[in-house]
Amino acid sequence: PNEEVDPFKRIGKIKVGGFVCPMVFLSPFNDELVMDYLNRRFTSEDERQKALCLIYSMGSLRFRPLLLSYIDAFLDSSKQVWSEYDIFFALINAWLMREENKLTQLGKNIYYNDLLMSCLCIAKKMHLNSGRTVNRIDFLRYKDEYQELNNLEEIDFGGRSLLNKNSDGDYRFAHYSIQEFLVSYGVINRLYNIPNESLWITAKLAEFISQFRLSDSNLKVLIFTKATIEPKTDFSNVDLTGVNYSEAYFHSVCFANANFKNSLGNSSNFSRSVLTNAHFDNACLENTIFNYAVCDCVSFV
Repeated sequence: PNEEVDPFKRIGKIKVGGFVCPMVFLSPFNDELVMDYLNRRFTSEDERQKALCLIYSMGSLRFRPLLLSYIDAFLDSSKQVWSEYDIFFALINAWLMREENKLTQLGKNIYYNDLLMSCLCIAKKMHLNSGRTVNRIDFLRYKDEYQELNNLEEIDFGGRSLLNKNSDGDYRFAHYSIQEFLVSYGVINRLYNIPNESLWITAKLAEFISQFRLSDSNLKVLIFTKATIEPKTDFSNVDLTGVNYSEAYFHSVCFANANFKNSLGNSSNFSRSVLTNAHFDNACLENTIFNYAVCDCVSFV
């Protein structure tokens, strides 16, 4: 049912389907509550220990009850070693498979890949707009351009949905890192047609991409050419041999021990970046800016 503001504008009240109800928010857990949750959820010590190892790979996300509720999606897998990228992929996969099953039971021909492309599309729009939401007016406008967004209106936004929709029709993911993961997935799998100069690489986005395969030279070009990297992002030890990162904006980024040999970095900006022990041998750096960069032991041979 649709949500409305309480007719009497009382704090902590909301009107749902004609009924005025109290609003209850689930606060994030702490480590003690996480352990209590696992003890209640699993009777087997082996399952509990496996779950414990997995959720600590989730970082601060383990404190969110909604995301923690998907722990079964990980335990059912035979995978032994999980990266954060793997965890988010399993999380998204479990949610979309659940939505596909619901829609199939309702006789609707909307499947996993349809829903995935819809989520990738709206995540991209949020990212390119430097925001965390898409309002109803923008959503209706985007639908004219991206037909796959129609599928989002079929998602069950209650319960354990990883994509939320409020009474005004605004869309938002349950956690910002879910949005960032979807953007990284779209970039890695070449599912986006994003002009490089529009690509804003956040620290979390860089982390997801790095965990996947930053050894892919074509992927490096996509990430670094004319890209804007979020300050304080850590790209220590990255190998950018031969990569064209001209006009890239690397303000306050850590490139300690990075390899820029034979690269093309004309008109790029490394102001206030950490370049300790970086190698720029045979690199083209015309009009490149290094204002206040930390350049201890940098090689420019």
